[in-house]
Amino acid sequence: MDIFIASDLDYVRESVFLLTHYCNDPLAALDSERLIKKYKFDDPVMLNQIDACVKINEYVISHLPFSKEELGLYFHRMKGFNECPCDYLMLFGRKPAKSLKEELQRVTDMSEEVRLKEFFMQLLYDNLVESEASVDQVENLTGTGLMQALQKTDMTDQERLLLLQIFWDPQPHLKKMEAYLSETIKLLKDCADRIQVLTTSFHRQWTEILKNTDIYTFLRDHAEVSLDCNSLGYCIYPTVSYFHSCVMVISDEETRPRSRDLFYVGIITADALPYNEGDRELKADLTQYLKLLGDKSKLDILTMIKEERLYGAELARRMNLSNATISHHMSALLDAGLVRLEKENTRLYYSSNKEKLEELLEILKQQLL
Repeated sequence: MDIFIASDLDYVRESVFLLTHYCNDPLAALDSERLIKKYKFDDPVMLNQIDACVKINEYVISHLPFSKEELGLYFHRMKGFNECPCDYLMLFGRKPAKSLKEELQRVTDMSEEVRLKEFFMQLLYDNLVESEASVDQVENLTGTGLMQALQKTDMTDQERLLLLQIFWDPQPHLKKMEAYLSETIKLLKDCADRIQVLTTSFHRQWTEILKNTDIYTFLRDHAEVSLDCNSLGYCIYPTVSYFHSCVMVISDEETRPRSRDLFYVGIITADALPYNEGDRELKADLTQYLKLLGDKSKLDILTMIKEERLYGAELARRMNLSNATISHHMSALLDAGLVRLEKENTRLYYSSNKEKLEELLEILKQQLL
């Protein structure tokens, strides 16, 4: 198995992560406060790493010559999607970006047929169109078919129109994207010395972790995420923008040529995962678990997946909720460790983490009986 652990950022993807974070999520500083409180971090090394990530993000954001409203057109997460319009413009492949120039040229050189296929694959990847007979759908797709698929999603009319503009005439949008990303990359590289300290530590840590395991086992044991092992191997890149998250770009052999899996892993992710803390963490956050289960929709979801695993769009249909709402609920349940995530072909399936729920019930029993 071919394994590559990067000791520097993928600056093209990192710039997209940073701008997406800026346009959608709380400031990194607020994230750091929540993280420190939740996991009770007191290790000086980790606190310094978090502080460094915060300062890098804040430096770039404070020096951007573009307004948040201007950037938001391309970097807001669309209704019902985890993706942004930028992702449908750039149509990133399943490989690390070599340079911004090469990525822009790759998109410019795409035929309409290839762009149509990649657009539809983005919809499939987000579980926003049915994936039965997905190979046939992709192979026989037309522009009309793409518009029909977009009509079935939860996105707004404005978002739908922007995607169609991006598809039919990408060049004006690519020029704007070049300006946004090149400036962000330049500002990130202003922080190169600070980034190098973080990524060198990241490389050393993950090299040590993977001596005795692999990324698939690690994610299964520590984050309840089950993925098929890719015989071609995988690449792991650090990210300072999502410094406590993991972005997975998984090869899909059904509709694309097989390639290595790609993981963008937050600088502190290995140390931040709650399963390292075990029972103490569960006891400490008992009130938070009870608050989570007090939400009727989340409780209904756990009831639905008690005996069968379900994918996001199926849960949305059964509960008469939007994909975006289901995604919000599942993110909270995954973060709490109450559900498991398993990828099969183009679908992400959720199932109940009965072991964690049994632990929770046992602690409640000890506390109350």
